Amino acid sequence: MLARYIVARYGGHHVLWDLIAEANFAGDGAEYWRQVGRAVFPEPPYPPLTLHPYGMNWPFDAFAGEPWLTVLGYQSAHGDDETFLRWIPEGPPSTAWRHAPARPIINLEPPYEGHIAYHSQRPFDDFAVRRASYWSVLASPPAGVCYGAHGVWSWSEGTEAPMAHTDTGVPLAWREALDMPGSAQMTVLVDALNTLPWWLLRPAPEIIVTQPGRDDARRTVVADRVEDGTAAIVYIPMEQTITLRLAGLPTPVRGTWISPRDGAHHNAGWPRRARPGSSGHPAMATGSSCCAVNTSRRCARGSLIRHVWRSLFPWWLQRRTRPHVRCPVACAAVLL
Repeated sequence: MLARYIVARYGGHHVLWDLIAEANFAGDGAEYWRQVGRAVFPEPPYPPLTLHPYGMNWPFDAFAGEPWLTVLGYQSAHGDDETFLRWIPEGPPSTAWRHAPARPIINLEPPYEGHIAYHSQRPFDDFAVRRASYWSVLASPPAGVCYGAHGVWSWSEGTEAPMAHTDTGVPLAWREALDMPGSAQMTVLVDALNTLPWWLLRPAPEIIVTQPGRDDARRTVVADRVEDGTAAIVYIPMEQTITLRLAGLPTPVRGTWISPRDGAHHNAGWPRRARPGSSGHPAMATGSSCCAVNTSRRCARGSLIRHVWRSLFPWWLQRRTRPHVRCPVACAAVLL
């Protein structure tokens, strides 16, 4: 009864529902939560609804036939060793989008800014948070990512580590944590994707001729493109030279370097036309960079709210209601 009341109370708002966080989704646990999902959300229309697994856990094969599970939300968690760094760009988030039924895939808990890393025992800085965010958004067809600030999630006063999470470190007071640099840098991610028809982007590792992440996971480059080649985006986390495969893209190819740290834009300076038969073109990234490539003169600027509304809600529900959503300057959740 309580669950039904909560759904009725908040169901009229634009909410991403989380049925349960960090539960046992294996064996009998999966069957238990399948039954709970059916009981709480027994019939369509199903809202945006997900689970919140433990870190680096992908339980969704056991829920493939559940129509109420409309979003695949995962937790890449707070590690920084080789295994953790490879899990987003090489693990289930990078492959599950090909499986039917198609569902949005969102990292609900990437590293929190200021949180102590499991392995290095150093706090995650804005660079580490940015890298995980861009990896998360581009490893799957873009659907969104969550940003976490150590101190905000626990409503900390900044005097001691959160209860039952003493190994995470003493955070800033939550009012101060609101202004950590990574939060404002989430707007750069949104703005970069809004220069492209992001809802048509699909992971395109074939754009990258030589993947620097093979030797060093910290340097992993991720790329998405529109299937017809009219637009692409490449995220390069560290200063390095990579070669991009431009063959198959309509010419002239035009690109813009975007600094994920401050949003500064610079012309990519590529030749107006790639040589016929050329396998690629070298691109030098200074610091953390992403490059938005638009090969068409028509660059579709879409409304994030409009397109997430269209993708997550049935057309007949849209006819009944209209979205009225305000996104703060520093979004806690970036829904694309």
